[in-house]
Amino acid sequence: MRIPSTPARTLSGLDVRVPDDFIGARNAVLFIFERNHLVAVPAWQAVLQAALADASAGFYILIPIDTAPAWRRPLTNWALRLEIADDATCEDTAVLWCNRRRWRAAVGLPGFNEPLLAIASPNGDIHAIAPGLPNPAVTPRLISALARIDNQ
Repeated sequence: MRIPSTPARTLSGLDVRVPDDFIGARNAVLFIFERNHLVAVPAWQAVLQAALADASAGFYILIPIDTAPAWRRPLTNWALRLEIADDATCEDTAVLWCNRRRWRAAVGLPGFNEPLLAIASPNGDIHAIAPGLPNPAVTPRLISALARIDNQ
């Protein structure tokens, strides 16, 4: 599985490409597919905070949204920014305006309709993936996977 290179805009207004602009040697990536998935964001940040203390790790939130007229995108980003009030989280939250069905198929997640947490290399290779709600049984394995990925 691999995250395809896609243009995006962070909720703080920065134009980026994912995964090209991932800054960590290892990256925790939370995939949000529906607006109600945003409730998972603060919980995952709390769960992963200790694991991400290593400077070689990064945390990113990717929200693929079906392509919309250019005038509607700022309104949608504004509404999402209201949902995630934390400025640091908004900097790491990228909205991908794309054909969502094709993008999800390219990642290898066509049938999932739940938030997902992945551990990815800077080139977009996914090394581990789990449902995106904090789960005491899954979290230690994900943190272990984060620690095992070699720095590249």
